[in-house]
Amino acid sequence: MKMIKQVTYGVSFLALAGCGATTTESKKEPLPSGSLAMVSVTNPSAQPRASQSVTLSLSDLGLVSTQDLTALGFTANNQPVDYQWIDQDGDGKKDAALLMLDFAAAEAKSITLAELAADQQLTTAKQTHAEIGVKVGGSWNGKTYEGGVFQDVEAIDLPPQVTDHSYYLRYEGPGIESNMVGYRVYLDWRNGFDIFGKQSYGLHLDQVGQDGYDSYHELADWGMDILKVGKSVGAGGYGLWKNNAIERVSDVQDRSAKIIEDGNLYSAFAIDYQGWNTGDLTTDLNAVLSMQADSRLVNVKLSTDPSIQEMAVGLVKGGSKVLTGDLDITGEAWSYMATLGEQALDGSTLAMFVLFQKEDHQQFVEDEFNNGVLLKVRGGELEYYFGASWGLEPGIDLTEAALVQWLKDQAEQLTISPRVVINNQATQALRKKLGGAQSALAWAEKAAAAEIARHGNELAYNQYDTMRQRPANWEYTMGMMTQAIYGVGKATSNSDYQAWAKDIIDSFVTEDGNILSYDKSKFNIDSINAGKMLLQLYKDSNDEKYRIAAAKLADQLKDHPRLDAGAFWHKQRYPYQLWLDGVYMGMPFLAEYSLMFDDGHALDEVLQEFRVAHEILRNPDNGLYYHAYDEKREQVWADKNSGLSPFFWSRGMGWFAMALADTYALLPESETEKRAELSQIALEFVQAILPYQTENSVWLQITDMAGEPGNYPEASGSVMFTYLLVKGALTGLLPAEYKPQALQAYNAIVDNFTLVDAQNQLHITQVCQVAGLGFGRDGSYQYYMSEPVVDNDPKALAPFMMLGPLVNQLVQ
Repeated sequence: MKMIKQVTYGVSFLALAGCGATTTESKKEPLPSGSLAMVSVTNPSAQPRASQSVTLSLSDLGLVSTQDLTALGFTANNQPVDYQWIDQDGDGKKDAALLMLDFAAAEAKSITLAELAADQQLTTAKQTHAEIGVKVGGSWNGKTYEGGVFQDVEAIDLPPQVTDHSYYLRYEGPGIESNMVGYRVYLDWRNGFDIFGKQSYGLHLDQVGQDGYDSYHELADWGMDILKVGKSVGAGGYGLWKNNAIERVSDVQDRSAKIIEDGNLYSAFAIDYQGWNTGDLTTDLNAVLSMQADSRLVNVKLSTDPSIQEMAVGLVKGGSKVLTGDLDITGEAWSYMATLGEQALDGSTLAMFVLFQKEDHQQFVEDEFNNGVLLKVRGGELEYYFGASWGLEPGIDLTEAALVQWLKDQAEQLTISPRVVINNQATQALRKKLGGAQSALAWAEKAAAAEIARHGNELAYNQYDTMRQRPANWEYTMGMMTQAIYGVGKATSNSDYQAWAKDIIDSFVTEDGNILSYDKSKFNIDSINAGKMLLQLYKDSNDEKYRIAAAKLADQLKDHPRLDAGAFWHKQRYPYQLWLDGVYMGMPFLAEYSLMFDDGHALDEVLQEFRVAHEILRNPDNGLYYHAYDEKREQVWADKNSGLSPFFWSRGMGWFAMALADTYALLPESETEKRAELSQIALEFVQAILPYQTENSVWLQITDMAGEPGNYPEASGSVMFTYLLVKGALTGLLPAEYKPQALQAYNAIVDNFTLVDAQNQLHITQVCQVAGLGFGRDGSYQYYMSEPVVDNDPKALAPFMMLGPLVNQLVQ
């Protein structure tokens, strides 16, 4: 029996895992006999992480919710691992495994999923609990329930007469706890969140309120109710920000609640608010609240109508000090708001806190009863955490310095998730069936089919792009995906793929050649990339609207602001800055447009862009390229002497690599000097990056910093470097002797970054979701580690598909 950990404040926290890896363990190795999957998990931090949770989807493990999971378990070094099969979305079916792991600094663990004998199964002490207690055996007298006894139920559809102090719900609503702290939600018009502080760690909710409603307001051996919610939303409650106040979720036609999980490591309940009158519309709101063992935080996921674009989260105003975290951070990074002082019901010290993503932060707010934070609701979804710590907890340090450091640690752990790499039987089987480079076209087609199945027409105008979590726009990722899938369609003679891509582009391009959602005045060079599809469709259809639309993008480049050296600014919003990204976004389009419509007069401008990038961004000592340059030396990320950003980011260099390959392929053979110039730049580039391949022939997020905590094999940079090797060997940009390295790099992508799920869909894993500079992105090593690592981001998936036809030609 595993003992419950007595965790003091500032030591333990459970962060939900993202996808990614720092391990260099090869996925080429066959699965051990009898195993269903192998999972590599690495602590990305230079500090130990105790009780770190990692969530793994059943589908990614190659499992389905209908199969019997009781005999399956996880081991590390033949020792059982704490785990629980969980239902994350509340549909009644298990959809993930939650693992609990202790890590030393930067430690990597190899986890095996297999059938385990009974004596191999780990029996974990129960450390979380969720419950709903209602009276049975009595009767209603108006709005009061008289007589009866409490009984726990799995779900409750609230009787219409229930209000505050109806004596029907035990402690007036559902409750949830870990071994460290407990909470309740008033399941009535107040919708307030309350705290049960514990002066004895363990599970105590089943004792609370059993002998009358007043008992838990008085100190018992286990602890007590420590918050006066009053007219506030309580500790982390939610509502609308209206008339300079937080309006609670009160005007609701019906409320119901159900227990989703009540497990040893993870418990959760859901509340459904049907017919919520917001004043502007009547809609529904769903809230899922969950806790994990050894944690004092509650994860809250809200789902509602997409037209609701912001909600407020509050903490009871108790005359205490308000603390706020750093907001000069990247969008997906986490920060906090907290209150600290003698604000507990018994007059003792109490800290309450809310953690949220910077991208969601609108402003801090305050009204008569609450200190709060106004958060953006993205596509009808909002996620945040709330929690509390009480001065009477055993061994706790509730000084301001200790609280702030703990909150910073929690924010970092939420921001930088453990790096996870999964290899399952389905993935291994497909790799064995297809092999690598000889089946590149089949890999590309499988990727295209999976992407369309996952997202349909989300990239079309007036749709919602769930990958980018915003309305679909005329932007570079849309251009990449349509270009890639259109190209796969051409190479495989699959007109459905070509039609999908054309339909997406046509949703933006009007019959008279205007581009919906495009705004020239922003002078955003990213907007140019999708113009490649306009040129492709014009060549294939001769439809004049595509030429007119492409001319609008070319017109932007005529007026686009530039550095003194002649290179284009990245955006109007990023003045005087050259980014490697922008070379890819603008130059292949400009070269092709110029060759098609003005006899190549702009080719000198195209070459100048490469010259400037080569001269300014390339480090002469190692040949690698810095991400960006600030001509004014004013940006926080820019060196005050050189103007350069400090690190070599693989995808940044990958954009430049693809720009070299695509631009060279467009140049007529008569342009011998320009072709030779690009060939020399490309050869130097390849000679610079090849020494930094890992032992598995892929590249890291920060190219030259192997072994640093958090650094990981990154798919998009690796795919883009491979694109240069493959297309360079095909077109003569690179010497023919680079063909073996090109094929080796492609095979490494298949071996290290592909995953086949239980639905037989292909995923490209370990992709840095986004990385830029400025506006909270300081260009530090920690910054590049902090951006989310995801599956199937277009910046890796699209070039992987583009590689299919190219590799197919190379192996012929």
